[in-house]
Amino acid sequence: MTLDNIKVVVYLVTNAFNVYVVKIFLDHFLVKRRVSKKMLFGAYFCFYALNSGIFLMSKMQPVPAVAMINSLVLIFCVSLCYKAALKNQIMYSIFSLILGAATENIVVYLASTFSNTTYLETVAQSVSFIIMYITSKILFYIFVKIICRCFSKTDDYEIPFSYWLATFIVPISSLFITWVIMRQSTNTGYQLNEITTVAMALLLLINFLIFFLYEQIISFSRIKTQNALLSLQNDYYAKQYKIMEESDAETRRLRHDLRGHLSALKTYADNGDIGEIDSYIGSLLGKTEYTGTFSSCGILAIDGVINLKMNEAAKLGAKIGVTVNVPGNLEIKPVDMTIILSNILDNAVEACQHVEPGERFINIHMEYEKKNMFINVVNSCDDSLTAKSNNGMITTKQNMNGEKHGLGLDNVRSVVKKYDGTVTVDKEPQKFICSILLYSVVRPK
Repeated sequence: MTLDNIKVVVYLVTNAFNVYVVKIFLDHFLVKRRVSKKMLFGAYFCFYALNSGIFLMSKMQPVPAVAMINSLVLIFCVSLCYKAALKNQIMYSIFSLILGAATENIVVYLASTFSNTTYLETVAQSVSFIIMYITSKILFYIFVKIICRCFSKTDDYEIPFSYWLATFIVPISSLFITWVIMRQSTNTGYQLNEITTVAMALLLLINFLIFFLYEQIISFSRIKTQNALLSLQNDYYAKQYKIMEESDAETRRLRHDLRGHLSALKTYADNGDIGEIDSYIGSLLGKTEYTGTFSSCGILAIDGVINLKMNEAAKLGAKIGVTVNVPGNLEIKPVDMTIILSNILDNAVEACQHVEPGERFINIHMEYEKKNMFINVVNSCDDSLTAKSNNGMITTKQNMNGEKHGLGLDNVRSVVKKYDGTVTVDKEPQKFICSILLYSVVRPK
């Protein structure tokens, strides 16, 4: 086997290792797969085959710009196999490309500096190529493992566009600078020196820092959002506690006055005054608004929202039916469950306000089966109100621009999407039906 053939074999093997390192990087930061393991393997195999084919067709001396664009497009296509925000897919694809390109060029530049040769002369030497290519891929693997150790896995959180754009400019600029240096080296036979090597190392360091800042921005934005949602959730708990406290105080007052009420009723009974008895009992029932517990599954995010909203519905005279059969080890974040239930129940209670008192009703059914959870809310509505679609969900014209939808129906869809779920809203005569299906929502015990 000739040295050139060995060079090809080494490239094919090291390129396979390079694809594996990219997979380690994307697996760590994009976390959740959108496709099956077989499809993901197929995507990485296509990445390897196309990348290798283009490199070999260029006689192992591709145009730098073409090589970089080709690698970036292929890495981004593979990132689409992961369930992540588009901006995150773009950023992590660029970061992985910069990391691989920078380590490769640093090794080449160091070799050129020590051997006192040009970029082209160094790359053209088969032995040097083999040693440098193996060394650069090992260095790439080490850098990726260090990054994965230093930075924790991220949630699929999409940061504001202005923050993303500010961090996006730096790695894109770094790719351009790298391309300029490589182009100058290959086209002019420029002899590399220590300054060029240090410049590439500093460029790599800058991107490390930008990567760190990007992770911090994601963390800060996620914490800010979670705090706002926790505040909303705590508000529900506080209102629920106040309802229970008022109910307890009213019960104590009634218990204190019970002897007097019984004496008055006995007097009416002795006199045979049925009408007064009926009126008196009616006044007592009016003082004891029902503030009962409609849900007691043990999950605060469910019990708190349902009990609060259904007590509001009870005050409107709505007939209420609640069935909650869910396990305690749900893998749904409390803030996500609060967003889902608060919005759909807000809409249900509001719809009941437009219906005649005797026709108001809300039925809630939450059921768990085979790691999936089904949420169904059926409520009365006024057919005279025109139903209108709002981004695929139904609402009334009066509420299209209002703020009574809590965090908004778009947020319901966004949360449900995180769990690969579906949202269906239907309008039938005198009732709305909202059905939500969430997949794989239970942690293993």
